[in-house]
Amino acid sequence: MRWLMKIAMGAVMVLSGCSDQDDVERAEELVIPVEVEAVREGALTTEETFYGKVSPNQMTSIIPVTAGEITELAVANGDEVQTGDVIARINPGNVVVEAPHGGTIHQLSIQEGSKVSNQNPIGAVIDLDDVKITFHATAEQLDLFKEGQDIKVTVKDKAKMATVHYISVTPDDTGLYPIEASLSNPNHAVKPGMIAEAQMSVSEIDHAIIVPTASVVEEKDNSYIFIIENDTAKRIPITILQTQTEKTAIDGDVQAGDQVVTKGQFTLEDGAQVEVMKEEG
Repeated sequence: MRWLMKIAMGAVMVLSGCSDQDDVERAEELVIPVEVEAVREGALTTEETFYGKVSPNQMTSIIPVTAGEITELAVANGDEVQTGDVIARINPGNVVVEAPHGGTIHQLSIQEGSKVSNQNPIGAVIDLDDVKITFHATAEQLDLFKEGQDIKVTVKDKAKMATVHYISVTPDDTGLYPIEASLSNPNHAVKPGMIAEAQMSVSEIDHAIIVPTASVVEEKDNSYIFIIENDTAKRIPITILQTQTEKTAIDGDVQAGDQVVTKGQFTLEDGAQVEVMKEEG
């Protein structure tokens, strides 16, 4: 980048030796290239990310009422059925196995001629019209969720709205509290086993001075930024109110519209002469 080349050139000039007054004066007149962004006013929200696993809202095993041999198999895995639809017929007695509720045939493990019992399931019916997403939270995070709360989730890069319907009052074996949310899934696009992501708001500052997080310089217990006035760097002490990866809310002698240094700030001192470079690309 051009501004890096300028820093390197300046460093060479300084290191080449200040054996006479001219060299000293040139070093004092060193102009440091920087990049800047405008300070702005606004709100800043801190979020926590939760990941949940999708499962069927309802899954019911299909268990024959009698043992025997499958003489007719009316469905296959993936077929859609309604309550009471014929799944299979069993001899002796031409006994009908019916779907317990509407949904999709899943884990069907028989074929015509198979021997079955009235103890073991031959498959299952899963309801995918609505699916369940199970998240897990620590005790400290539980207050972020409320029963009946609508939350935005992302599944396969698509944003959807889900509703929290269950919050466990006891932790599971991992020490975390299960939280379940229902998601309408009329097209069955969301499948069991997929991962959903939810961004939950942890805290929010309604009105603050916002600067790029990259512009903040921290030394020991002190934080500051550099703003540019008339091609001169001005060091501004700040208090960090809230920070995110990209943005930070601060308090200090700064106002919206000020030009804050985002690249080159670590080589600056208060009063340094600068050249504002345009970001490449």
